[in-house]
Amino acid sequence: MDRRTLPPTLRTPPRRRAQVIPAARTEPFGHAPPVPPAPPSPPACGPQHGDLVLPRAPRGISCTLVRRNPLQLDYAPPAPRRLRLRRWLTIAIILLALWAMAEWGPDTARRARLVWVQSRCAGFEFSPRTVIFDTDPAAGAALLTDASNYVPINDAQVWPLAGVARREPDCWISLKDILFAGRNFWPPGTAAPKALVHRLRSISGEERLVAIIVAPDLPLTATASPVYSTRGIGLVAAVVRPGGWNTSPRWDGNSKFLRAGFETARRLRFFAGELNPADPSRFMVPYEMDGQSGIVDGKLEDDGNVSLTVRDGPARPG
Repeated sequence: MDRRTLPPTLRTPPRRRAQVIPAARTEPFGHAPPVPPAPPSPPACGPQHGDLVLPRAPRGISCTLVRRNPLQLDYAPPAPRRLRLRRWLTIAIILLALWAMAEWGPDTARRARLVWVQSRCAGFEFSPRTVIFDTDPAAGAALLTDASNYVPINDAQVWPLAGVARREPDCWISLKDILFAGRNFWPPGTAAPKALVHRLRSISGEERLVAIIVAPDLPLTATASPVYSTRGIGLVAAVVRPGGWNTSPRWDGNSKFLRAGFETARRLRFFAGELNPADPSRFMVPYEMDGQSGIVDGKLEDDGNVSLTVRDGPARPG
């Protein structure tokens, strides 16, 4: 059947020849545009030499690396000339410090120690009712169990009564060593107990470092007055004028020895001195004679001397 006799709906459209499009010419109009480079691939998740790993990676990133240039220097090394100058300056400073220590070091250390020792003596206090001296054998044996604080006194040629005494404070030992290095004190042997070591201030403002000493009476001299037939025990004050950084302390001597018949007791006890909170010039020393209590009053006078008087108790004169 002829194709032309078929109805239009049954006719097959004629086959078209493929159109060939010639390739674009590159000449003479110029070169083709360059192909853009491919995006760089992300760095491998692992530190490499010269990388700085952040402690915490942002959300969505498995690791965070900060790439460093291995050829970059964070700082330049100092010049050799500057190193030599720095070394010589260090040596000069060390030599200057050694010279200053040799020149002023011993004196500075001595002054610092003096100020420190005086401050310790100025603020020293025993606990209330601390036993300073006790002649009772049973009570003394109990005190001697504390060997670091108590020591026996039994030299009959010096002490009219044997007993147990409180060791003198370390601060007062140091102050004596500063003032009287190598010298001996009365009584010989064991140091006499101190009922009080503190700074007192008189009404006029005079300040002294004062130690109240429980001690045997000094040996009688040909001019002694009054003359006692027996040796006694009493109280005496040691007085020191305090110094400062540029001034040395000065020994002002002892007060008058208070002998009030304490040695006549079969049992004699002295307790730690107590300061008067209302008057920095006054203090008191409690005592006991055969179980009867009494008080000895003390005061730093305006002239720097310390007065001692029996207020009450069995040692008070009748």
